[in-house]
Amino acid sequence: MKVCTKNRKALAWLALGALEENPAQALRAHVASCAGCRAYLAEIEQVARNVRAAEAPHDIEPSPFFHRRVRHALGREPRHPDFNWRLVIPALALMVFLLLFLPRTRPVARPVALANNSDPTILNYEMAADQSLEKLDTLLTEQGNRALPAAPIYRTGSFPGGNLAD
Repeated sequence: MKVCTKNRKALAWLALGALEENPAQALRAHVASCAGCRAYLAEIEQVARNVRAAEAPHDIEPSPFFHRRVRHALGREPRHPDFNWRLVIPALALMVFLLLFLPRTRPVARPVALANNSDPTILNYEMAADQSLEKLDTLLTEQGNRALPAAPIYRTGSFPGGNLAD
């Protein structure tokens, strides 16, 4: 009991009483012989009766926003510019993509004299490596050849609170 797909629209028009007389008679003849179309027409007629019988409450007032949207839809009122997320979201996605996936290049180091050749700091090592590998090698060799300062000697009496054996 399926409705004939070619007749759905015409059956809806027939249920609303909006179909011309000749097509309406031909369709009624078809409905008399087709159980699916007959059931579909009965459903549509019931819906149409329910819609006609429904009465809207008289105390309902539409909001001013509703009227503004209707006037805009009719072309009488220009639409106010809104924040357009359709443009913002792709732009943000592009920025995230660029930040995450593009290769990062280190800034070109300007030739600068080392701050203090005797200080073993990361800055000195980076600056030497940016200038040339020979300068880095020289700095590392100097650091390796320096004498280490004497380490402090700890004795049991030098700890606060007495002996370690306690």
